[in-house]
Amino acid sequence: MNTLLNYKKTPIVTWLWPILFFLLLNGCASRLVPLETLPPDLGQRMEASHAMVSTAHPIASKIGVEIMKKGGNVIDAAVASSLAVGVLEPEMSGIGGGGSMVIWLQKERKAVMLDFYPSKRTRTYLNVSAKQGPDNLLVVGVPGMVAGLLYAHEKYGRLSRQEVMQPAIELATEGFPMYMTLHDMIESSKDKIKKYKGASLFLSDDKPFPVGKTFRQPDLARTLQKISDEGAGAFYEGEVAKNIISVLNAGQNPVTPEDFRGYKVLTDKNPLSGSYKGSILLTAAPPQSGMEILEGLNLVEPFDLKRIGLPTQSDSAFNILASAMRVHNADNRFINDPRWEEVPVSALTSKEYAGRRSKVFFDFPGPEKVSPAKINKSVAVGEPETAQQHTTSLSLVDEDGNAVALTQTNSSMFGSGAWVDGFFLNDSGFDFSRLDHKSENSPEYRTRKSTIAPTIILDADSTVRMIIGSPGGNYIPAALVQSIVYMLEYGMDPMAALRMPRIYAFASSPRVQIEKHIDGDVLQKADRMGYEFVMAKEGARIYVIKKVNGKWVGAADPRHEGGVAGY
Repeated sequence: MNTLLNYKKTPIVTWLWPILFFLLLNGCASRLVPLETLPPDLGQRMEASHAMVSTAHPIASKIGVEIMKKGGNVIDAAVASSLAVGVLEPEMSGIGGGGSMVIWLQKERKAVMLDFYPSKRTRTYLNVSAKQGPDNLLVVGVPGMVAGLLYAHEKYGRLSRQEVMQPAIELATEGFPMYMTLHDMIESSKDKIKKYKGASLFLSDDKPFPVGKTFRQPDLARTLQKISDEGAGAFYEGEVAKNIISVLNAGQNPVTPEDFRGYKVLTDKNPLSGSYKGSILLTAAPPQSGMEILEGLNLVEPFDLKRIGLPTQSDSAFNILASAMRVHNADNRFINDPRWEEVPVSALTSKEYAGRRSKVFFDFPGPEKVSPAKINKSVAVGEPETAQQHTTSLSLVDEDGNAVALTQTNSSMFGSGAWVDGFFLNDSGFDFSRLDHKSENSPEYRTRKSTIAPTIILDADSTVRMIIGSPGGNYIPAALVQSIVYMLEYGMDPMAALRMPRIYAFASSPRVQIEKHIDGDVLQKADRMGYEFVMAKEGARIYVIKKVNGKWVGAADPRHEGGVAGY
């Protein structure tokens, strides 16, 4: 029979499995909240009547709210909070990286997507061979963060550029208390960052900056001030660009001033749209991975999951979610830069297609690997999946009902490790050496496939119901699908949904990464279906805002020190 799963066990593995998992999970019982692994003092939840911001750091969320209280709209707040997050989490994102945002303009009933992911100019890199070495910076793309944020502000913002940038400038100048997560990430990445000038800011005698001590970034403050005074040109055409190019050229990256001057925010995209349980979804278009979110929700929608039970308590619900994840993960191989390759979005996000693909959910035993769909188009060999684990996401809504879902990233922790003028450069650039077709007539720039998927969900009357996004690399699509299902199918409060144990299943293997507190009986039954299990060591961290009984409820994932603010 044809199916998703097949796991051959020796007799000893078969009889030991229940005992091993009982010991591993310590006899855990099913429950919603609170989870022992996520104590009540972690994560933040807040209700507000007018506006809300949910980000990876409480200071950044507060800055966004203060901007709105001063008369700014959701775009002003998003720019201010985004820049602040880059100051507070330099390892995750910053002006040396990029991202994308989905915007909902309530008065116009209009959805907008801005793609400002790091890109590479084809002419510069097409015939450059990848070179290995400790100082190889060929992975760096032209950063899009400054261009994207300032385009959004100029087009849709209300306050001045100086007003929205000032909080981040002050934060970099005056500093903030070093916190444990940043301290630990400096420690784990010190070999990467100590090769560059900025190492002295983060390390002293090979030790990370002390927890609790005020951490200041004067070079970053000066760069932000320059951009505030002069605009995006200060970054892409002035001294900052010159300094970046100098560092990259020394690291085997042939980037040119023309590459920087020619960088453009992609403003002509529409967000992908779909539906789930009567709600309208607006999410990031390729080469970002909103397509996976739509496909995943389409795959599970026909099943009455609320009646079947929670995936933590029902083996049937567990299998439906895990199988859906494996299918949409298999199909993500079709996601690429649409300027270079046709992406079969309509086919892969249709309800009819999901209905056909979901027929394999209960067919056992079968292959260990799920194959991509057979689509009537040829697809070039894509890049291998990359972690992109070190990312951040922001969700915001203002008192007029306008909303922003924004995800931004350096890609890896501290990006490439190269530090210039106060910030780290990404390692998000497309690897042209992997192309199996090369042409001088190819599009001018190419952007790498990414798993980021900022998403806005509307009610049937076109008012905002939810804003949601997440960092977490390859874990992002599965985490977002689960959280949306918990809120819209099971009717959970946002924080309850974020506190649910997550599972992560991928096409390449029947192995499922699980968090604690899934019913042991469910795991035993899923094991008999053919699944393997391993405890999840990493995952996603979701920042969400949802309309509940006429109020905004914001939640920051308890797996990280995020924060929410509102009024």
